[in-house]
Amino acid sequence: MANQTVISSSHFKSALALACKQTDPKSHVPALGDVRLTTLTPQELLFSASDLDSWVWARVPCLATSAINIAVSAKALTAAVKGTRKNDEFMLTQTPNGCLRVAWGATECLIPKSTERGDWLNEPSLATETTSVLQSAVVEGIEAVSYAASADQARYALTVVHMEAAASKYEVSFVATDGYRLAVCQRDLAGKRMIPGLDEEGVNIPIKAARLIAIGLNWAQDDSATCRFGLTLTEPKTPEPDATKKKPKAPRPEALTFRTDDGRFVLWTRLIDEAFPQYRRVVPSDDSAEIVASTEREPWRKAVEQLASMPNQGHSVVHHWSDTLKLSAESPDGQKNNAEVPAITTKQHGPVTKYDKTIEAVLAYNGRYLAEALGAMAGQQVEVRVTYRAPLKLWSPDDPKTVACIMPQLN
Repeated sequence: MANQTVISSSHFKSALALACKQTDPKSHVPALGDVRLTTLTPQELLFSASDLDSWVWARVPCLATSAINIAVSAKALTAAVKGTRKNDEFMLTQTPNGCLRVAWGATECLIPKSTERGDWLNEPSLATETTSVLQSAVVEGIEAVSYAASADQARYALTVVHMEAAASKYEVSFVATDGYRLAVCQRDLAGKRMIPGLDEEGVNIPIKAARLIAIGLNWAQDDSATCRFGLTLTEPKTPEPDATKKKPKAPRPEALTFRTDDGRFVLWTRLIDEAFPQYRRVVPSDDSAEIVASTEREPWRKAVEQLASMPNQGHSVVHHWSDTLKLSAESPDGQKNNAEVPAITTKQHGPVTKYDKTIEAVLAYNGRYLAEALGAMAGQQVEVRVTYRAPLKLWSPDDPKTVACIMPQLN
């Protein structure tokens, strides 16, 4: 065999796609749009990428007779192998003039080495103390709430998945909100054990890194049901002499590490040091609910999604609660569209006469927000709690520890 690295197309393209999700192609620093390929052993090839805030490493099997250590444009490499088939085998070679040669069958392409990657882009130190946590619980928690995180960079503290110790101390709460909707999911990550460094104040994981954690754990398909989670704390500062003798602040987590037990997938990310909103204050209590209903989740989601996605249609979808759930949406030119979800039972509590003239205004919700919340839930049924001028609260009986709240659109 010639001096080259042989790797299957499926392994190569899946690891490359994972690394590309960590790059920042829009950055003014070209190096942040690169992916680095490094031969770890004759049987393992490592893909790595960074956007400065986070790093990701993905290991795949290969058969190498020569070492590779080269950074190339992720966009150029992806375009070069885009048309290949799953059963193709790639032959990789690092040429003397600084190019990555990728060959398969009778096809060959050269990817120039990045010239912008400097020594300043140093890999971070991973957490030295880690805790074994359940992979499925981590993925479920992130996927159940990530849709509710804000995409507005001006609201930096909301562009996160918040992770904190729940009241039970053995469970972890995953929380996300953009100010108009809220998603909360509680999971037992460590098998009735507390996670060192994670308290009720919690940590804020950047939404990009949080989604990549879930994607990476699914991609790795580790035979083990667990993965490793660790927090890196700030270095304690030497206290200065002070007449007031204030008690020094305890070290806070500044970075997070997730990795599979076999090390095939590793992610390190800086945490966002911003106060997360007091989200518990906006979750309505069940006692205050004036309308209590249950319905089939998927028919409701499809009806809301259809109304909200119609041409020239606003995002607002009005809900009329009765023996059936009737939905309506009105376009800016006054044209109305209707839908109905028949499988619903409704109970009303307290004074509901206030709805007589304002029901359409009070029970109007953003259709896209509602459809995304229903799509992230498990099970066939969904429970609903409606309180006057308060967020709509819903959850699935199959997973009562995952709750979504959506603010009404009031005229």
